[in-house]
Amino acid sequence: MNNIAAAIIEDLQKLAQDQKIVKLEDLKQSEHLLEKMAEDREDQELQTLLKELDPSFILYMNMIECLMIISTIIRKHPTLEDFNNRVAAAEKSFCPGTWDSTVTESFFNMWVLFDVKIQGDLTLAGLCLQVAKEISSVKKNLYALIEKGLSSRVGIYNVHDRDDDMIYFKELITGKQINAICPTGYMGQPGETWLVRLFPPLDGESFIIVTTPYCICNTDSEDWDRYFEEKGIRPDMNNLEKEVDRFFRKSAETPYWLSYIRSTPPTLETEECIHISGIPKATY
Repeated sequence: MNNIAAAIIEDLQKLAQDQKIVKLEDLKQSEHLLEKMAEDREDQELQTLLKELDPSFILYMNMIECLMIISTIIRKHPTLEDFNNRVAAAEKSFCPGTWDSTVTESFFNMWVLFDVKIQGDLTLAGLCLQVAKEISSVKKNLYALIEKGLSSRVGIYNVHDRDDDMIYFKELITGKQINAICPTGYMGQPGETWLVRLFPPLDGESFIIVTTPYCICNTDSEDWDRYFEEKGIRPDMNNLEKEVDRFFRKSAETPYWLSYIRSTPPTLETEECIHISGIPKATY
């Protein structure tokens, strides 16, 4: 167990008496958390939405909600002061979810949970998983969902084809084929280039898009080939997929993609998709 996790677990016994602290035991029924929240708040709109969404996406959103609850407890610990300062600075710079920023709350929250490093390779989601395993009897399916989330990353994909339910992607530079479900309802057009985070399939072969899609306009394949070559990535290199994976994970540790999104005026913005323009210019 990480030493930060051990320190937090020791101190949580003292925090347990605080009325403001959410009891992790409340997360036992994690697969029904959003449904319960919708009922408790008498939120008819959310109840209707949950009936329409893909079951795999709902499970992942339950997991994210659980992580957000657990992380509010963990982030009170003094060992996370530097992490909290970095997140606060990014939040101030990129203003997620506001009218004047194209950085969505979903993209920013996934960055905070799965990309920003606390110590070594440890992320906030990874720390939440360690702590929850030690102090709570949360159902094991939540652990498995978090672990799948930890394996995810941001990526750039071309829309190769689509049908009524599925989008068929080819990953830029690797050409890897990926089938994905887009819960926002935006299915795109063949030839579009998307910046999204994909969560692995829970059953079958369909990945789940867990961030609002960014459709990147005014670029072509040659632009992206030059971009990746500048990053030291070429189609003929050995272990190409591993190198692409390494690049996206490394660049995501900093606000690299947040900076790219924030610096790119949207050409079109809806609840289903945000169209941005151009190749990233910043370095990481």
